[in-house]
Amino acid sequence: MTQLDEERLGRVSAATIEALKAVQAQIAQLSTMEVTGASPDRRIMVRSTGAGQITELWLRDGALRSYDTAALGELLTRTVREAQQRARTAFDSAVAKLVPAEVAINDEELRNIWRE
Repeated sequence: MTQLDEERLGRVSAATIEALKAVQAQIAQLSTMEVTGASPDRRIMVRSTGAGQITELWLRDGALRSYDTAALGELLTRTVREAQQRARTAFDSAVAKLVPAEVAINDEELRNIWRE
């Protein structure tokens, strides 16, 4: 890399960091957004954040009697994973809408710098 390239790289990187700092608080808030998931029979319900944290878990009447321990464990795990995945998808979608245009422009510029 030439001196000019290093300066350009530093300038573009700094601009990208500043643009992302501007939306950092919004992204943190979005990571707490909750999504509820349920087993097919709705006997198990789970609430998860976009960060994957389980905030609530409900076992409805009959859930403990309807399944043996292995089946209940599998259903619970599947329900949790699905809720986490849905929450993560919602989070990613919301964050994508927040990313400043400067980031996309600077990302392309950084790719060009590294190709040169």
